[in-house]
Amino acid sequence: MELLEQESHTEERPAMPDICFGDVQKQVERILASGTFARSPQLSRFLRYCVEKTLLGRPDQLREQILAVEVFRRARDFEARRDPIVRVEARRLRSKLEEYYQTEGRNDPVLISLQRGDYIARFAPAWRREQATKSTERHRILITEDERLVAKDLETRLKNLGYDVVGSATTGEAAIQLAEQLRPDLVMMDIVLAGRTTGTEAAREIRTRWNIPSVFLTAFSDAVVLEDIKECEPYGYILKPFDPRQMHAVLQLALGRRKREQQSGRSDQRRSAALGRALEQAGVCAWEWTITDESARWPAGAKIPDIPSLSSDTPTPDAFLARVIAEDQPAVVEAFQKAIDSLGPVELRYGVKLHDNKVSNALALGSVFRSSSGSKHLAGLELVLDSKDSSPSEVDNRLRKFEAYIALTTHDLAEPLRTIGVFAEMLASRQPNDEKSVSLIAQIGSGVERMRSLISDLLAYARLPETPVKREETDLNEPLHSALMNLQASITETGATVRCETLPRVSGDASHLTQLFQNLISNSLKYSRPGIPPLIEIGAEDTDNPLECLLYVRDNGQGFSLELAESVFEPFRRLHSRTTPGTGIGLSICKRIAERHGGRIWATSEKGNGSTFRFTLPRWQPASESDQAKAVQVSE
Repeated sequence: MELLEQESHTEERPAMPDICFGDVQKQVERILASGTFARSPQLSRFLRYCVEKTLLGRPDQLREQILAVEVFRRARDFEARRDPIVRVEARRLRSKLEEYYQTEGRNDPVLISLQRGDYIARFAPAWRREQATKSTERHRILITEDERLVAKDLETRLKNLGYDVVGSATTGEAAIQLAEQLRPDLVMMDIVLAGRTTGTEAAREIRTRWNIPSVFLTAFSDAVVLEDIKECEPYGYILKPFDPRQMHAVLQLALGRRKREQQSGRSDQRRSAALGRALEQAGVCAWEWTITDESARWPAGAKIPDIPSLSSDTPTPDAFLARVIAEDQPAVVEAFQKAIDSLGPVELRYGVKLHDNKVSNALALGSVFRSSSGSKHLAGLELVLDSKDSSPSEVDNRLRKFEAYIALTTHDLAEPLRTIGVFAEMLASRQPNDEKSVSLIAQIGSGVERMRSLISDLLAYARLPETPVKREETDLNEPLHSALMNLQASITETGATVRCETLPRVSGDASHLTQLFQNLISNSLKYSRPGIPPLIEIGAEDTDNPLECLLYVRDNGQGFSLELAESVFEPFRRLHSRTTPGTGIGLSICKRIAERHGGRIWATSEKGNGSTFRFTLPRWQPASESDQAKAVQVSE
């Protein structure tokens, strides 16, 4: 039967851009005359029939019922459920077509294929195959298979699909060695190998050391095998015997994922480099280390991670410690080791030697956490606070740069925090039964709230220099009243008594002064003595300076040693246990507000006997008549 001769109807034929019907007819004859199909008369008849009906625009005649009768000589009462011959032979036909185009038909101009689910023939020009081949030309694959015949067959199939096989190993040890030498894009790894190292162990080491992913080869897909390979973060697995379509699909997905990860890694490296430059410009040093040996004392058991997240210029632990002055080094070692042992925060002050041999005070802030792989990581920042030889303007400039950095990064910190909070709420809504889950969810929620508070305070602290101070007549009783209203819930909860005198008028910004009062009162409420209701007194004192007002906020709380009176105003400086709520920034904001108004703030206290915070503000001076006249002339 010649192609197209048996049908004379005039139904519309399928559109085939870049391909004519004559090309398809010639292509079918080439396929049927090939060695691949010459010994398969039934498949040849199947292919010819499918192509013919497709070209004639008769997909209705490509149903299983009709195919079974016309092609496979079944009876008219054929039932596909009892006899799946059409589906089985269609699967064989697709495999034979792939085999033909990989061998005898590599240079044919037309591609003919059948998709799963129907029997309509598809036609495509050869340039599409060339495009697909080009997309895989640069992908380099290492085969690890201890059965040489299987490895050879796999190599042939990969080359026919357009991949570059760079080497073949029969043991896990050889695979690790070749991966180090050849650095392939992907490793195809048999799970069961000869030698001491299993396929999963070799894949895990290759991924850890060189970030090269693996696709596993296995004859089984049961739960035990899947659980074993899951530990290695596989990019997929392929069942034996190999199906070319499935293998090609798995490899393309795996290589596509690797490409996205590489692009993300390069983006992270660029971000890390940019962050490093910003930190350097702000006079801040980022430190980030991985603990490789928990039995060794810091810094001996720590190293820089392969891809630092904070800065590509992070110092080694030894270099970090070498900058610390000799008398402070034991305390620094002890602080880092304590944080590593307890997975806790790092908060310490110490002296550092600068490049010009000057000695400055430094503050290190960070934390220790355990990664998904189980190893401990340390990450944080070091801020050089001041130098004995630095001028006040240099110190202020460095702090302003650091504040700008904080303002830029707090937004990025808040976004993942919102996500964590949402997930914690979702977990809580599931009503877990065991007490441990309830406790962990509560801890997550508590940590999120503390971090939110910290970010909020950081942002407020950083934005103060950007916010202009309004120098206008302000009755201090109004911002005090606003602060008390904002804290009403805390005052009621703690049973506090607040006594207020009538306060004077000052020259200042009412919103900033509200924040100043609110932070000082909130501080007194937090650090009250257990079992004793807080008593807070607010008023003004006489002063010899007629241009300023002297105010105070006094409480009966825990108090602190007098030698710590200066340090309470430093950022992140907390004199009490971490169980007490707070971020250690509130009093720093108070100091900044007072200084921006041209005043100052200080504290007096005795441990166990309360504290008194005093601050000065410029007194309101009504403009003289001459000043008012000048103002009128300017406005006119």
